Amino acid sequence: RPKMPLLSNLNLSDNRISKIEGLANLVKLSTFQVKRNEIGHGGLDDLVGLLECPSISALDLSDNRIADKEMVTEILAKMPNLAVLYMQNNPVCKEIPHYRKTMIISLPTLKYLDDRPVFEDERRFAVAWKRGGLEEERKERALYKKEQEDEHWRRHNEFKAMMERYKQEHEAKLLQESSSDQHSETESIDSKKI
Repeated sequence: RPKMPLLSNLNLSDNRISKIEGLANLVKLSTFQVKRNEIGHGGLDDLVGLLECPSISALDLSDNRIADKEMVTEILAKMPNLAVLYMQNNPVCKEIPHYRKTMIISLPTLKYLDDRPVFEDERRFAVAWKRGGLEEERKERALYKKEQEDEHWRRHNEFKAMMERYKQEHEAKLLQESSSDQHSETESIDSKKI
């Protein structure tokens, strides 16, 4: 198989593909789209070919037949650069309890899942949920809210202090200019006397 070192995007959507394979030589592949195919009937074996290509960072597997929950830990979690993932309309999405939280926890490099970004606060809440359920998630949300409020007031106070410093510097400059003007006038008057 020839290497294709420059190929970074590959779209194989709508091709009735049933198994992912032959990606090993695509050493620069970052975006791989295989939506609306027949992938999943053969279980994990249909997806194991993804592991041949660790450079994939954006993967679209939506609208396939993927139903095996193990694909998260056995395939997706082993993809070191996976940042964007589309999985909607696969049976597995309904099979995984608390799908979005579970995916976020299982895939630490994920920045975008299905229809929206994965922000750090959402990841933080998901980790808390895993640690202690809904109660722990609520505590983490309250802590996050307090941290945000504290940060807001810290910035507010910094801004106030900066404005006060500016005001004091401005007043000192005016005072210095006024003093300098008075000194110049005095020198001018003294020189006229001579």
